Amino acid sequence: MTAKGSLYLLPEPNLDEMPSSWLIRVAQLHGVSVKELLAGIGVTRSRDLDIAFASRAIGRLTRGVDLNVGRLHLISRIFGPFRNERWMKVWLRKDTRQQLTTGFCPNCLSEDYEPYWRSVWRFRYWVACPTHRRRLLDACAGCSRLIQIDRYINRPATPSAESFLTVCVHCGESLMFGGSQDEPLSPVLATMAIDLQRVVTAALFHNGFQVVGIPEKVPVSFLPSVLIAGALPGESMECDPDPRLIDEIRSAISYASRSGARGIRRKSEIYVAQSSSYRVWKGDVAKLAEKVIELRFLKLLDSSVDLREAVFDNSK
Repeated sequence: MTAKGSLYLLPEPNLDEMPSSWLIRVAQLHGVSVKELLAGIGVTRSRDLDIAFASRAIGRLTRGVDLNVGRLHLISRIFGPFRNERWMKVWLRKDTRQQLTTGFCPNCLSEDYEPYWRSVWRFRYWVACPTHRRRLLDACAGCSRLIQIDRYINRPATPSAESFLTVCVHCGESLMFGGSQDEPLSPVLATMAIDLQRVVTAALFHNGFQVVGIPEKVPVSFLPSVLIAGALPGESMECDPDPRLIDEIRSAISYASRSGARGIRRKSEIYVAQSSSYRVWKGDVAKLAEKVIELRFLKLLDSSVDLREAVFDNSK
Protein backbone atom coordinates (compact mmCIF):
# COMPACT_ATOMS: atom_id res chain seq x y z
CA MET A 1 0.00 0.00 0.00
CA THR A 2 1.13 3.55 -0.64
CA ALA A 3 1.34 6.31 1.91
CA LYS A 4 -1.78 7.94 0.45
CA GLY A 5 -3.91 4.94 1.25
CA SER A 6 -4.18 3.58 -2.29
CA LEU A 7 -3.00 0.23 -3.62
CA TYR A 8 -0.12 -0.27 -6.02
CA LEU A 9 -1.04 -3.75 -7.22
CA LEU A 10 -4.34 -5.58 -7.69
CA PRO A 11 -4.89 -9.08 -9.08
CA GLU A 12 -7.35 -9.51 -11.93
CA PRO A 13 -10.72 -10.71 -10.54
CA ASN A 14 -12.30 -13.85 -12.00
CA LEU A 15 -15.87 -13.37 -13.21
CA ASP A 16 -17.17 -16.19 -10.99
CA GLU A 17 -15.12 -15.18 -7.93
CA MET A 18 -16.70 -14.16 -4.63
CA PRO A 19 -15.68 -10.62 -3.61
CA SER A 20 -14.21 -11.77 -0.28
CA SER A 21 -11.94 -14.20 -2.17
CA TRP A 22 -10.61 -11.39 -4.34
CA LEU A 23 -10.07 -9.17 -1.28
CA ILE A 24 -8.14 -11.96 0.46
CA ARG A 25 -5.92 -12.27 -2.62
CA VAL A 26 -5.36 -8.49 -2.65
CA ALA A 27 -4.46 -8.55 1.05
CA GLN A 28 -1.98 -11.39 0.57
CA LEU A 29 -0.22 -9.45 -2.19
CA HIS A 30 0.26 -6.57 0.25
CA GLY A 31 1.13 -8.72 3.29
CA VAL A 32 -1.79 -7.53 5.43
CA SER A 33 -5.18 -8.81 6.55
CA VAL A 34 -8.34 -7.80 4.70
CA LYS A 35 -9.37 -5.93 7.85
CA GLU A 36 -6.16 -3.86 7.74
CA LEU A 37 -6.44 -3.42 3.99
CA LEU A 38 -9.94 -1.90 4.17
CA ALA A 39 -9.03 0.32 7.12
CA GLY A 40 -6.03 1.62 5.19
CA ILE A 41 -8.16 2.87 2.30
CA GLY A 42 -10.99 4.17 4.47
CA VAL A 43 -13.60 1.50 3.79
CA THR A 44 -15.75 0.46 6.75
CA ARG A 45 -15.72 -3.26 7.37
CA SER A 46 -19.13 -4.96 7.02
CA ARG A 47 -20.26 -8.23 8.54
CA ASP A 48 -20.67 -9.85 5.12
CA LEU A 49 -18.17 -8.43 2.64
CA ASP A 50 -19.67 -10.33 -0.29
CA ILE A 51 -23.02 -8.61 0.20
CA ALA A 52 -21.52 -5.21 1.07
CA PHE A 53 -19.05 -5.15 -1.82
CA ALA A 54 -20.47 -2.37 -4.02
CA SER A 55 -19.59 0.81 -5.93
CA ARG A 56 -18.09 2.84 -3.05
CA ALA A 57 -15.69 0.12 -1.95
CA ILE A 58 -14.75 -0.67 -5.56
CA GLY A 59 -13.94 3.00 -6.22
CA ARG A 60 -11.70 3.25 -3.17
CA LEU A 61 -9.88 -0.01 -3.95
CA THR A 62 -9.17 0.77 -7.59
CA ARG A 63 -8.17 4.43 -7.29
CA GLY A 64 -5.08 5.05 -9.41
CA VAL A 65 -4.73 1.39 -10.41
CA ASP A 66 -4.94 0.05 -13.96
CA LEU A 67 -7.64 -2.62 -13.58
CA ASN A 68 -10.81 -3.66 -15.37
CA VAL A 69 -13.28 -2.16 -12.88
CA GLY A 70 -16.19 -3.62 -14.84
CA ARG A 71 -15.19 -7.09 -13.68
CA LEU A 72 -15.44 -6.02 -10.03
CA HIS A 73 -18.92 -4.63 -10.57
CA LEU A 74 -19.92 -7.91 -12.21
CA ILE A 75 -18.71 -10.09 -9.34
CA SER A 76 -20.59 -7.88 -6.88
CA ARG A 77 -23.88 -8.27 -8.77
CA ILE A 78 -24.53 -11.90 -7.81
CA PHE A 79 -24.86 -10.85 -4.16
CA GLY A 80 -26.90 -7.74 -4.99
CA PRO A 81 -30.33 -9.33 -4.30
CA PHE A 82 -29.22 -10.26 -0.77
CA ARG A 83 -28.85 -6.55 0.10
CA ASN A 84 -32.60 -5.91 -0.19
CA GLU A 85 -34.36 -9.19 0.59
CA ARG A 86 -33.68 -10.27 4.17
CA TRP A 87 -35.21 -13.74 3.78
CA MET A 88 -32.81 -14.59 0.93
CA LYS A 89 -29.85 -14.78 3.32
CA VAL A 90 -31.13 -18.22 4.32
CA TRP A 91 -29.49 -19.48 1.10
CA LEU A 92 -26.02 -18.48 2.37
CA ARG A 93 -23.70 -20.80 4.30
CA LYS A 94 -23.23 -20.19 8.04
CA ASP A 95 -22.19 -22.30 10.99
CA THR A 96 -24.26 -22.88 14.14
CA ARG A 97 -22.93 -19.60 15.60
CA GLN A 98 -23.95 -17.68 12.49
CA GLN A 99 -20.35 -17.25 11.33
CA LEU A 100 -20.03 -16.98 7.54
CA THR A 101 -18.62 -20.09 5.86
CA THR A 102 -17.91 -21.32 2.36
CA GLY A 103 -17.86 -24.63 0.57
CA PHE A 104 -15.05 -25.58 -1.80
CA CYS A 105 -14.01 -28.05 -4.48
CA PRO A 106 -10.48 -29.43 -3.90
CA ASN A 107 -10.18 -30.28 -7.59
CA CYS A 108 -11.02 -26.74 -8.71
CA LEU A 109 -8.48 -25.27 -6.28
CA SER A 110 -5.74 -27.68 -7.36
CA GLU A 111 -6.33 -26.97 -11.08
CA ASP A 112 -6.50 -23.16 -10.79
CA TYR A 113 -3.48 -21.26 -12.08
CA GLU A 114 -4.17 -18.81 -9.26
CA PRO A 115 -6.63 -20.42 -6.80
CA TYR A 116 -9.77 -18.55 -5.85
CA TRP A 117 -13.16 -19.20 -4.22
CA ARG A 118 -16.23 -19.26 -6.48
CA SER A 119 -19.23 -17.10 -5.62
CA VAL A 120 -21.59 -20.07 -5.81
CA TRP A 121 -19.61 -21.84 -3.08
CA ARG A 122 -21.28 -19.48 -0.58
CA PHE A 123 -24.69 -20.96 -1.37
CA ARG A 124 -26.00 -23.75 0.85
CA TYR A 125 -27.81 -25.38 -2.05
CA TRP A 126 -24.65 -25.53 -4.21
CA VAL A 127 -23.76 -29.09 -3.25
CA ALA A 128 -22.10 -30.48 -6.40
CA CYS A 129 -19.26 -29.16 -8.56
CA PRO A 130 -20.48 -28.94 -12.18
CA THR A 131 -16.95 -29.29 -13.53
CA HIS A 132 -15.82 -32.34 -11.58
CA ARG A 133 -19.27 -33.75 -10.68
CA ARG A 134 -18.18 -34.28 -7.10
CA ARG A 135 -19.70 -33.30 -3.79
CA LEU A 136 -18.74 -29.82 -2.64
CA LEU A 137 -16.90 -29.92 0.69
CA ASP A 138 -17.34 -27.45 3.56
CA ALA A 139 -14.74 -28.64 6.07
CA CYS A 140 -11.01 -29.31 6.15
CA ALA A 141 -10.06 -32.97 5.67
CA GLY A 142 -7.32 -32.57 8.27
CA CYS A 143 -9.16 -31.06 11.25
CA SER A 144 -12.82 -31.31 10.15
CA ARG A 145 -13.43 -27.64 10.93
CA LEU A 146 -15.62 -25.50 8.69
CA ILE A 147 -14.04 -22.94 6.38
CA GLN A 148 -14.97 -19.71 8.19
CA ILE A 149 -14.52 -16.67 5.97
CA ASP A 150 -13.88 -14.26 8.85
CA ARG A 151 -10.84 -16.29 9.92
CA TYR A 152 -9.25 -15.56 6.55
CA ILE A 153 -10.33 -11.91 6.57
CA ASN A 154 -8.92 -11.14 10.02
CA ARG A 155 -5.64 -13.03 9.73
CA PRO A 156 -2.63 -11.31 8.10
CA ALA A 157 -1.20 -13.24 5.18
CA THR A 158 2.44 -12.90 4.15
CA PRO A 159 3.16 -12.74 0.41
CA SER A 160 4.17 -16.20 -0.79
CA ALA A 161 3.88 -18.56 -3.73
CA GLU A 162 1.22 -20.57 -1.87
CA SER A 163 -2.27 -19.13 -1.99
CA PHE A 164 -3.81 -18.37 1.39
CA LEU A 165 -7.13 -19.64 -0.02
CA THR A 166 -5.86 -23.21 -0.43
CA VAL A 167 -4.80 -23.72 3.20
CA CYS A 168 -6.95 -24.42 6.25
CA VAL A 169 -6.55 -21.43 8.56
CA HIS A 170 -7.05 -23.68 11.60
CA CYS A 171 -4.54 -26.50 11.04
CA GLY A 172 -2.55 -25.59 7.93
CA GLU A 173 -3.75 -28.62 5.94
CA SER A 174 -4.13 -28.15 2.19
CA LEU A 175 -7.72 -27.68 1.00
CA MET A 176 -6.67 -29.20 -2.31
CA PHE A 177 -6.91 -32.61 -0.63
CA GLY A 178 -10.48 -33.72 -0.01
CA GLY A 179 -9.87 -36.99 1.78
CA SER A 180 -12.57 -39.68 1.87
CA GLN A 181 -15.34 -37.15 1.15
CA ASP A 182 -13.89 -36.25 -2.25
CA GLU A 183 -15.65 -38.95 -4.28
CA PRO A 184 -17.55 -38.70 -7.59
CA LEU A 185 -21.34 -38.51 -7.39
CA SER A 186 -23.42 -40.94 -9.38
CA PRO A 187 -24.10 -39.54 -12.88
CA VAL A 188 -27.86 -39.32 -12.24
CA LEU A 189 -27.58 -37.52 -8.89
CA ALA A 190 -24.88 -35.18 -10.18
CA THR A 191 -27.02 -34.13 -13.15
CA MET A 192 -30.12 -33.59 -11.00
CA ALA A 193 -28.24 -31.52 -8.43
CA ILE A 194 -26.34 -29.42 -10.97
CA ASP A 195 -29.44 -28.59 -13.04
CA LEU A 196 -31.40 -27.59 -9.95
CA GLN A 197 -28.50 -25.51 -8.60
CA ARG A 198 -28.37 -23.53 -11.83
CA VAL A 199 -32.12 -22.86 -11.79
CA VAL A 200 -31.99 -21.51 -8.23
CA THR A 201 -28.91 -19.37 -8.92
CA ALA A 202 -30.46 -17.88 -12.07
CA ALA A 203 -33.66 -17.12 -10.14
CA LEU A 204 -31.75 -15.36 -7.35
CA PHE A 205 -29.61 -13.38 -9.79
CA HIS A 206 -32.55 -12.25 -11.95
CA ASN A 207 -34.96 -11.80 -9.01
CA GLY A 208 -37.46 -14.14 -10.66
CA PHE A 209 -37.85 -17.24 -12.79
CA GLN A 210 -40.00 -18.88 -15.45
CA VAL A 211 -42.50 -21.66 -14.82
CA VAL A 212 -43.69 -23.91 -17.63
CA GLY A 213 -47.28 -22.92 -18.40
CA ILE A 214 -46.98 -19.38 -16.98
CA PRO A 215 -45.89 -16.72 -19.49
CA GLU A 216 -45.11 -13.99 -16.95
CA LYS A 217 -41.98 -13.90 -14.78
CA VAL A 218 -42.60 -15.44 -11.36
CA PRO A 219 -41.20 -13.48 -8.35
CA VAL A 220 -38.18 -15.09 -6.68
CA SER A 221 -40.06 -15.23 -3.35
CA PHE A 222 -42.25 -17.93 -4.94
CA LEU A 223 -39.25 -20.15 -5.67
CA PRO A 224 -39.22 -22.09 -2.35
CA SER A 225 -42.93 -22.90 -2.70
CA VAL A 226 -42.57 -24.08 -6.29
CA LEU A 227 -39.56 -26.28 -5.44
CA ILE A 228 -41.22 -27.75 -2.35
CA ALA A 229 -44.22 -28.59 -4.53
CA GLY A 230 -41.92 -30.85 -6.55
CA ALA A 231 -41.04 -28.74 -9.59
CA LEU A 232 -38.12 -30.00 -11.67
CA PRO A 233 -35.87 -28.08 -14.09
CA GLY A 234 -37.26 -28.00 -17.63
CA GLU A 235 -35.24 -28.29 -20.83
CA SER A 236 -34.69 -24.51 -20.95
CA MET A 237 -33.90 -24.32 -17.21
CA GLU A 238 -37.49 -23.34 -16.38
CA CYS A 239 -39.26 -24.86 -13.38
CA ASP A 240 -41.70 -27.57 -14.43
CA PRO A 241 -44.27 -28.18 -11.63
CA ASP A 242 -47.31 -30.43 -11.43
CA PRO A 243 -49.82 -28.94 -13.94
CA ARG A 244 -52.47 -28.89 -11.20
CA LEU A 245 -50.48 -26.18 -9.41
CA ILE A 246 -50.37 -23.71 -12.31
CA ASP A 247 -53.70 -22.02 -11.54
CA GLU A 248 -52.79 -21.68 -7.86
CA ILE A 249 -49.43 -20.12 -8.68
CA ARG A 250 -51.01 -17.63 -11.07
CA SER A 251 -53.66 -16.69 -8.50
CA ALA A 252 -50.95 -16.23 -5.88
CA ILE A 253 -48.95 -13.96 -8.22
CA SER A 254 -52.03 -11.80 -8.73
CA TYR A 255 -52.68 -11.66 -4.99
CA ALA A 256 -49.04 -10.80 -4.23
CA SER A 257 -49.01 -7.97 -6.77
CA ARG A 258 -52.05 -6.40 -5.06
CA SER A 259 -51.06 -7.00 -1.45
CA GLY A 260 -47.26 -6.92 -1.53
CA ALA A 261 -47.12 -10.42 0.01
CA ARG A 262 -43.94 -12.47 -0.35
CA GLY A 263 -44.33 -16.06 -1.46
CA ILE A 264 -47.45 -18.18 -1.25
CA ARG A 265 -49.13 -17.76 2.10
CA ARG A 266 -51.00 -20.59 3.75
CA LYS A 267 -53.85 -18.50 5.19
CA SER A 268 -54.75 -16.40 2.19
CA GLU A 269 -58.48 -16.18 1.53
CA ILE A 270 -57.99 -17.08 -2.13
CA TYR A 271 -57.06 -20.67 -1.29
CA VAL A 272 -59.30 -23.64 -0.59
CA ALA A 273 -58.51 -26.57 1.69
CA GLN A 274 -56.18 -29.12 0.14
CA SER A 275 -54.52 -32.40 1.00
CA SER A 276 -51.49 -32.33 3.29
CA SER A 277 -49.12 -33.05 0.40
CA TYR A 278 -50.14 -29.78 -1.26
CA ARG A 279 -50.64 -27.65 1.85
CA VAL A 280 -46.99 -27.99 2.85
CA TRP A 281 -45.80 -25.79 -0.03
CA LYS A 282 -47.47 -22.71 1.41
CA GLY A 283 -46.12 -20.66 4.28
CA ASP A 284 -43.25 -18.47 5.44
CA VAL A 285 -40.81 -18.06 2.56
CA ALA A 286 -37.64 -18.33 4.71
CA LYS A 287 -38.83 -21.53 6.42
CA LEU A 288 -39.77 -23.02 3.06
CA ALA A 289 -36.32 -22.15 1.70
CA GLU A 290 -34.77 -24.04 4.65
CA LYS A 291 -36.93 -27.05 3.77
CA VAL A 292 -35.97 -26.81 0.11
CA ILE A 293 -32.27 -26.98 0.99
CA GLU A 294 -32.88 -30.02 3.17
CA LEU A 295 -35.17 -31.98 0.85
CA ARG A 296 -34.13 -30.94 -2.63
CA PHE A 297 -30.36 -30.66 -2.18
CA LEU A 298 -28.87 -32.20 0.98
CA LYS A 299 -31.09 -35.27 0.82
CA LEU A 300 -30.35 -35.64 -2.88
CA LEU A 301 -26.71 -36.47 -2.12
CA ASP A 302 -27.70 -39.34 0.18
CA SER A 303 -30.66 -40.85 -1.61
CA SER A 304 -31.72 -42.04 -5.05
CA VAL A 305 -35.42 -41.66 -4.24
CA ASP A 306 -37.51 -39.89 -6.88
CA LEU A 307 -37.57 -36.16 -6.07
CA ARG A 308 -41.36 -35.77 -6.12
CA GLU A 309 -41.80 -38.80 -3.91
CA ALA A 310 -39.08 -37.59 -1.50
CA VAL A 311 -40.73 -34.18 -1.11
CA PHE A 312 -44.21 -35.47 -0.46
CA ASP A 313 -43.14 -38.36 1.78
CA ASN A 314 -41.44 -35.82 4.05
CA SER A 315 -44.37 -33.42 4.08
CA LYS A 316 -46.89 -35.75 5.66
